[in-house]
Amino acid sequence: MTELQESQFEKDFETFLDKGFAFISKNDGTISGAIDVLRERTFQKIQASGNPSSVSAFEISQNELVKAGALIPARTEAEHEAPAPFTLTVEEYRSIPTRVIAQKYRNQPEFKAAVDALIAAGKI
Repeated sequence: MTELQESQFEKDFETFLDKGFAFISKNDGTISGAIDVLRERTFQKIQASGNPSSVSAFEISQNELVKAGALIPARTEAEHEAPAPFTLTVEEYRSIPTRVIAQKYRNQPEFKAAVDALIAAGKI
């Protein structure tokens, strides 16, 4: 690669990363390891093809690496947190059609618990 091509490669890489990159490397379990693997793979592909660098080249490499199992989705902080408890207000309950209430009551334990709580509190 020429100096100009390398400069474009780095700009495209930064643009790609700015969109968000939430993977870890299968090899070392780190995001930095995943970034290194992606950068190297994309560089090799561009060199081999003779095509200019582009953000889509990084996207293609990422998809290939994910499919091959070399990149693994990173767990986000939200995934580590316990889900918020399901709540249901009287107004929400009354706005739901009766048949939907019956179906949810039978099939969704969190909905059933919320309805039971409203009943126990004498609100419905």
